Amino acid sequence: MGLSFSRLRTKVWFWRIAGWLLLTYSNITVKAESVLDPAPQMFYVDSVSGHDANDGHSEVTAWRLLDRVNSASVPPGSIVRFRRGGVWRGQLLPRSGTALHPTVYGAWGTGDKPVILGSINMRRERDWVDEGDRIWRCNATFETDVGNLIFDGTAAFGFKKWAVNDLKAQGDYVYDRGSKKLRLYSAANPGAYYRDIEVALRRNVVDQDNISNVTYEDLAIKFGAAHGFGGTNTAFVTIRNCDISFIGGGDLYMDGRRVRYGNGVEFWANAHDCLVEKCRIWEMYDTALTNQNTFEAARAYNISYRNNVMWNCGYGSFECWSTPASSFMANIRFENNTCAGAGEGWGRPPQRPDPSGFHIVLDQCAVADDPAGGPRVRIRNNVFFRSNLALSIQHASKWNSATIDYNCWYQPVGLMVNIGQAAKGFTMARFGAYQKITGFDAHSLASDPEFVNPAERNYHLGSGSPCVAAGSETEVVDDFDGVLRPSGRPSDMGAFAAYSR
Repeated sequence: MGLSFSRLRTKVWFWRIAGWLLLTYSNITVKAESVLDPAPQMFYVDSVSGHDANDGHSEVTAWRLLDRVNSASVPPGSIVRFRRGGVWRGQLLPRSGTALHPTVYGAWGTGDKPVILGSINMRRERDWVDEGDRIWRCNATFETDVGNLIFDGTAAFGFKKWAVNDLKAQGDYVYDRGSKKLRLYSAANPGAYYRDIEVALRRNVVDQDNISNVTYEDLAIKFGAAHGFGGTNTAFVTIRNCDISFIGGGDLYMDGRRVRYGNGVEFWANAHDCLVEKCRIWEMYDTALTNQNTFEAARAYNISYRNNVMWNCGYGSFECWSTPASSFMANIRFENNTCAGAGEGWGRPPQRPDPSGFHIVLDQCAVADDPAGGPRVRIRNNVFFRSNLALSIQHASKWNSATIDYNCWYQPVGLMVNIGQAAKGFTMARFGAYQKITGFDAHSLASDPEFVNPAERNYHLGSGSPCVAAGSETEVVDDFDGVLRPSGRPSDMGAFAAYSR
């Protein structure tokens, strides 16, 4: 049966009027927000040739110091660019943008990514006082804990102790909360023994509490003893093409409990519509990427981690949990990432006295179900390559609505997956039993991904890799290198498409 002409004409006019109203409302909304938003401005920062008395609006009138960036009036939607090859110290304190005009912190020029260090340099001999018995006191005082010492680039590291009497070997150090002093065991004046000494402080290198509509891209974040990017109440945050390395080790509570921490990117408590993509993350004390919470009624949703490459993270590559039951978490996606060597590198003993190492940590998750009925967490199309303890630890009874599938798992020695307790652990040889018992990874592989050269951190897939076209179709349209993934066929697993070199 068809519609009469009059009814059809009425319906056509109805949709025309509805469309006109929607367009009019949208234009009013856009114009209103445009009126409220200041015009986006450009700011330049040059650690060598800049001067803080400049206006910062051009390359030749660039600012110099990070403190100048933090103290300046940066309107929403501004673009702040750091000169490539430059180095800054301290914290970046970003400013929120708007939905139409996010604030951008990025790079300009040629060369290496601009580096922001969460450390203070104490390489001079006059920075240290001899207290006898090979104990050297730093002249400076530090308002927060020292979580790491980095010597001579990254050739060696300090070993955190909790009392002066524990300083027994070269590189042992202690931070005293009362005097705010740092002491180091060294056979000679540390300024002479080492060419360079970075003192990593317990603070987020990028501190983004209550920040929204911000994009960070092409930055290198290093040597902080809290988180690389950290903060609560974040929304519409994008972290793209950043390098994050040697983060964490600080005393979390600073009250005698001796708990150390530090993640590459942490979205704490309330967070939504955030994206981390195409980042390299390595040498974390704790975890590369995480969203977690202990607040009542906190909400975390629409958070995606994709096309990232991470290795040598002391606790894990991806950690996700939320308590208590009044909190809410939904649509967390960990897709097309490449993870290698969890628990190895700087975060292993004796630097981290409690040996760890998991690529996936799905911990306590007593949260309300997603009212839309979708999975709270989706883990797919990833490559998990060797770890110190197990590739994954999952509390399965708390994760009935998780989707874990189309991944490549490779753990030739030891446990592949640990479900809550060691008694429920599965090796690669028992991969089929793991699939049957948990219902996870029905289409996944337990196989060597055949990277081009993992020893040289080349995690591109070799021509014969079983990960080629073995994933599921996904919304991740390109790879770490920006090469478009083939359409119309399953995705290659991991951060790199097979032909991307």
